[in-house]
Amino acid sequence: MNAHRDTVLIDEAHRTTGGDLGNYLMAGLPNASYIGFTGTPIDKTAYGRGTFKTFGGADDKGYLHKYSIADSIADGTTLPLYYNIARNELLVPHETLDKEFLSLADAEV
Repeated sequence: MNAHRDTVLIDEAHRTTGGDLGNYLMAGLPNASYIGFTGTPIDKTAYGRGTFKTFGGADDKGYLHKYSIADSIADGTTLPLYYNIARNELLVPHETLDKEFLSLADAEV
């Protein structure tokens, strides 16, 4: 008999698998495969928990898996960002702003 095996994808895995939330999740799906995504793994192996302990061992350079911004740009996942500063055509004299603000403030009292 083949048991169905669930796969759980976890974003921000450095936080969501720690503490009670992670304990409940893993107790509720004990036979699942867990795939975690994080840019900031937490190493708390001295306490029996942490991103590396939950999702596997680190390599000799300290990574579970490395996918850099340079890799992302090279494979086309990250694209250039183009922007322009928009001109502000709305100009209101300070006296008018002060008068309107004080009028609204008085109405609230």
